[in-house]
Amino acid sequence: MNPKEINKMTRAKVRLILSHPFFATVALGLGYVQDNAIETACTNGLEIRYNPKFVESLTVDECTGLLAHEVMHVVSLHHTRRHNRDPRQWNRADEYVINDILVKANFKLPTGALIDSQYSAMTTEAVY
Repeated sequence: MNPKEINKMTRAKVRLILSHPFFATVALGLGYVQDNAIETACTNGLEIRYNPKFVESLTVDECTGLLAHEVMHVVSLHHTRRHNRDPRQWNRADEYVINDILVKANFKLPTGALIDSQYSAMTTEAVY
């Protein structure tokens, strides 16, 4: 494991603890797995899988936003509410909902995050 990456992830978790204890409580209960097969990060509700090269490319603030983003997937029960919906379209809808909430909470999200104010205050089901 790359020491810079461990440090960045650890620093992001510490920032959550100090500034956003709700997100930190959930984040600290999840497992963390490096996965070079994915482009960015994802969660199955039990662990956060992340590409270490992607994490390396982020600032600590962006990494903190990434962790909060994955936590939001968990707390919104994203993985259990999809049912028979198209997985890719469902995930994109949830991305817009989650990112709107995080931007309003002053999190810094990685470049390329799906953000569109037209989805403000909507549910994932409504965006889908």
